[in-house]
Amino acid sequence: MNVSQTHADAEEDVLPPAPPRPAAPLRPILQRALEDAAFAADVAVDGDRLVLTVVTWTVPWSPQLSAEAAREWMRESGIPGEARRAGPHVALHLPTSSSVHRLVAVLLEARSRLHATARGLTRELKDRGVDAKAAADPDVIALRLEGDHLASAVRFAELLGAPDIALDLKLVGPRGRYRLAERIEYLVTGITGSPVNAVTEAACAHADDSLSLYLSVDQADLLLQRLTHLTRDSPAPDGEDQAPPASGDES
Repeated sequence: MNVSQTHADAEEDVLPPAPPRPAAPLRPILQRALEDAAFAADVAVDGDRLVLTVVTWTVPWSPQLSAEAAREWMRESGIPGEARRAGPHVALHLPTSSSVHRLVAVLLEARSRLHATARGLTRELKDRGVDAKAAADPDVIALRLEGDHLASAVRFAELLGAPDIALDLKLVGPRGRYRLAERIEYLVTGITGSPVNAVTEAACAHADDSLSLYLSVDQADLLLQRLTHLTRDSPAPDGEDQAPPASGDES
């Protein structure tokens, strides 16, 4: 067989590359990813493209309202597309499905995990009768435990296997609250394997005593796993009212 003919036949058998898939059909997927990540933005279809108009101020480029900065961030992140000003906001123009998937991976996946973990902590603790609220900031989960004389913080420690954490503490005073925060820091540090920070606030006219733990998403994940494991087979308390902490001399 003629060699040149063989090459010609081989070239005819090679399929041309598939054209890029348009971004527009992925609008529901992008909207769901934005909701899961609590990322405030509007999504519109422009022909085959998706236009993501960013409303939140929490963005990975600076200054926040600079289309040029957003464009440079997209380039460095490997997101095909364009960034332009849209009135008072910046709009990201995503031409293909690959640009949408890349944006979700770079911008939204970590935020989604953060918010999912915060929701899981809140749900798990409330199911066990603990007055708790976990809120996700850009890089930190703040777990707030409220209750008269820090009863929810004491119950939280009981769930983690420390029923006597408030022994000999007077939680009506600042010293007792400080010592409880210190003990809970040690407890949670032992569970997560890395230092955590706990801060207490005294009650005021509009809020009960509270203790807040500041956790990375990895720490919060480990804490959630421990709570889920420890509480799955244990009964929930009979009511929302928590037993008062032990009284005695502060140590």
